[in-house]
Amino acid sequence: MKLFFVFAALFSSFSLLSNAEETWQLELKEGTIFTLKKAPVRDGEVYKFEVAGKLVEVQEKSVVSLTSGEPLLERFIYSEYEGKKISAADASKTVVRVVSELHRGSGTIIHPDGYILTNNHLVSNNHELEVTLHDGKKYKVTIVAKSSLFDLAVLKIETDKKEKKEDKQFAYAKFGDERKLKKDAKTYTFSTSAQRPWKKVEAGLINRSEYFGKEDGIIYQQYRIKMRPDDTGSPVFDENGSLIGIVTQKTKSIHSKEIWFSTPASFVKTVMKNVNAYIHNPSDSPIRYNNIEKK
Repeated sequence: MKLFFVFAALFSSFSLLSNAEETWQLELKEGTIFTLKKAPVRDGEVYKFEVAGKLVEVQEKSVVSLTSGEPLLERFIYSEYEGKKISAADASKTVVRVVSELHRGSGTIIHPDGYILTNNHLVSNNHELEVTLHDGKKYKVTIVAKSSLFDLAVLKIETDKKEKKEDKQFAYAKFGDERKLKKDAKTYTFSTSAQRPWKKVEAGLINRSEYFGKEDGIIYQQYRIKMRPDDTGSPVFDENGSLIGIVTQKTKSIHSKEIWFSTPASFVKTVMKNVNAYIHNPSDSPIRYNNIEKK
């Protein structure tokens, strides 16, 4: 077995010298480092990849790290609001119901290819996820990126290969700027906990910002919203229909049952610009991704 690794390592070293475009590195516990052009394919408990034209297979438990200098996702998988008013009816088409065996909540499509922004706590304990769109269509989704610290997650809709190209493009929300909200701004969200069509709900801005949690120090916005606890993850829109926040948590106080905390869009965009730092690794092996873009 050791001879195999030495042999493979020699091929790996030769490959590194002959091609400067290689970006992936897979390191084994016994010290061998494979430098690769493409990310290895994970098949059950085995990683498969090619070295100098030969197929190599290594056990997942023998892998120490998998790193890359290339981003797995586009740095800007979201779009900025361009000034054209978006109706509430059109905004509702970007909202989805997120369902797992343990959690229920909402999410927002932020890219025409089916990338969804939601809360991490809705997906953190279960990888079998399904979303329902505004028109009742249901899709399986995969977790692409997630952060427990910021309670944000990015999902990807799994479309059928037989579907037409135009059917694989989804209505999506565009990011606005909550910092431009005026004192009496009209903001709203959608409840997906009831039957379709999604119910439009007024979201009354209480405080422009509020520190919540001593550990993360994230600045949240407070809204007064009449909806159920399982509507967490719902988007907040301004009167122009631009996305200005993600409803993250409801207060537990008996005196303020309608108070919700929203993660502001300006903060979400900062996380999204470095989304590759939060790429989801579904395995329990000690794999890490080192692919934050520096641009």
